[in-house]
Amino acid sequence: MDNRRPAIRNSAKALILRDRTVLLQACRFDGRLVYLLPGGTQEFGEPLSETVRREVLEETGLRVRVDGLLWVREFIARNHLPVEGAGDHVVEGIYRCTPEAGAEPGAGALPDAGQIGVRWVPLAELPGITMWPETVKRLLIEGDVVDAGRTVAYLGDCP
Repeated sequence: MDNRRPAIRNSAKALILRDRTVLLQACRFDGRLVYLLPGGTQEFGEPLSETVRREVLEETGLRVRVDGLLWVREFIARNHLPVEGAGDHVVEGIYRCTPEAGAEPGAGALPDAGQIGVRWVPLAELPGITMWPETVKRLLIEGDVVDAGRTVAYLGDCP
C-alpha cells in the first residue's frame, strides 16, 4: 500500500520564439514523437524565474533572459489521463524567454528522460505535430502570444 500523500509540483517552462518558430524539445515516449517547451521542476528555495533559466540551460545548452510570465497552467493528471490513480498535479509558470545574443540551442548537459534533441519548429508546422501542453500549442496556432508586459493569463487545468 502506498501511503504517500499526494503532492503538488511547481514547474517553469520557456516559450522561446524566433522568426515565426518556437524552440521545442523533441522527446520519444513509448515510440511516439512528442514536442515540449523546455523547462521543468522547481527546486526547493529556487524562484521560478531561476528554475526556467536553469532548466533551459540543462536541456538546450542555451542561456536565456526571462522577459516575463505569460501564462499559469495546471495539469491534474486524473482529469486528463485514463490511468487509475494518476496522481500528478503540476502548477506551471510559462515564461517568455530570449536567448543570449549569438547563442544557439544544442545538446544540454542534463536532457530530460526521452529527450532526443531540440529544434526550432515553424509555427506553421504546429498543427501537424504532437505538442504538450496542447493548450499552448493551440494558443500559438491562433497567434495568441502576448507581450510580456500584459496581465498574466490563468489557463486553468488543461492538457
